[in-house]
Amino acid sequence: MSETETLGMTIGLLMVPVALVAFLVWYIKREFAQSKAIAGQLERRKAELDEQRSRARKATARVVASDPIPNEMREPEGFGTYRTAHVTLEVQDASEPRTTQVSWDVQVTALPLIAPGATVAVLVDPIDQNLVYPEEPWGRISLRMR
Repeated sequence: MSETETLGMTIGLLMVPVALVAFLVWYIKREFAQSKAIAGQLERRKAELDEQRSRARKATARVVASDPIPNEMREPEGFGTYRTAHVTLEVQDASEPRTTQVSWDVQVTALPLIAPGATVAVLVDPIDQNLVYPEEPWGRISLRMR
């Protein structure tokens, strides 16, 4: 082999790891940017829900149906493991009783408290009356869905 061929092979062999490292750096930066964007959206949604909750009015609701989502468990801030549950409520406030569906994050140990027939304290948004927050220490409205 000539010296030029050897040099070409060496450069070629060095280009593979350099290209791999460049690709990994690009991929990690892209994933980080996407994660940061999602975190920003969740923070904006949380701020929006906190503002709406501040104007909500107290009421009570009877649980008509509840459906905890299997394998949808996480540990948000605070204590306990939470599970997202779709809950159908019959809300009783100043207006006529009405049925609405919500998604709440509920502590796993409190899931029996949202069994059909149970009564829970809630907060109802006066503008969007389908926006119903649990006024209980074991639950909160889900940021992911309504």
